[in-house]
Amino acid sequence: MQFIYYKETSMEQWIERLYYNLGVLVPKDLDIQIIAVKLRIDIIYEKCRPFSDANARAIFLNKRDKEIVSRIVFFHEMCHLLRHSGDQRMMPELFREGQEMEAEQFAMYAAIPFHMIRKLEVPERHDLAIQFFTDHFDVPRTFAEKRLDQINRRIAQGIMDEEISSSRDQIHLSDDVDCLEDSCSFYSYYDFMNDVDGPSQLIVQIGGSILSTLSDIEIPIDGPFERADEEQIGKYKYTLLNISDLKYRDGRLFINLDVLRLKYGRISNRLVIQMKDVKSILDYEFEASIF
Repeated sequence: MQFIYYKETSMEQWIERLYYNLGVLVPKDLDIQIIAVKLRIDIIYEKCRPFSDANARAIFLNKRDKEIVSRIVFFHEMCHLLRHSGDQRMMPELFREGQEMEAEQFAMYAAIPFHMIRKLEVPERHDLAIQFFTDHFDVPRTFAEKRLDQINRRIAQGIMDEEISSSRDQIHLSDDVDCLEDSCSFYSYYDFMNDVDGPSQLIVQIGGSILSTLSDIEIPIDGPFERADEEQIGKYKYTLLNISDLKYRDGRLFINLDVLRLKYGRISNRLVIQMKDVKSILDYEFEASIF
């Protein structure tokens, strides 16, 4: 496998540092009982739905689940315990879903860590590679396949990034015939280097008359968004927005066109918004609202 093109996400790097500090270096070290002891976490088996308790520093697992399933659940709950705060019962759905998606990704990284994979001779054949992951990391076959597919997508993403490097981050003032004068469209782009399964960027295509007349454009946070055509992505250049180019008002999020005009003069009709910036603003506003 072409691991040279695989780039670890910030979450994977966080897990790798944690594991190195704990001495979890090879697959046989991925014993949840030993990891729990090193992290001072209690594992409690009950007839209940799995959950974690930050105050008790405990993870509750369903005693009826098979051990191979409980391992994955443990890593999922470990994410909640180590990286999340707040009571999900009191959170808006958007934040709760975000935490669950992050925990799902965390479980894949923690159960089949890349820093261990890259030292192994993984078979090239897809079916053999799945079985290899299943055997070496003691995970369900469906879970192993999901992680393998993720790795293959990341490698493909790395190869593609080399071919169209930096094209999305550059400002390009084009008279794009695809942009209707009075239209504004939002598209979701899924970057496989992202830590969650949701879109990593929103691509905004804005007509010229809107750019010249409006002060701001509302971002429809809840979507739905049409998925961007990846084959078309490399054909254009974009203005990459910063978090300062966005504004929050009365529970709604906007692109501040007035600020963009001051920064760039004439504005490109294709913009890119990082979803992490959207989340940061919403997280801040949510925290501010409860105090």
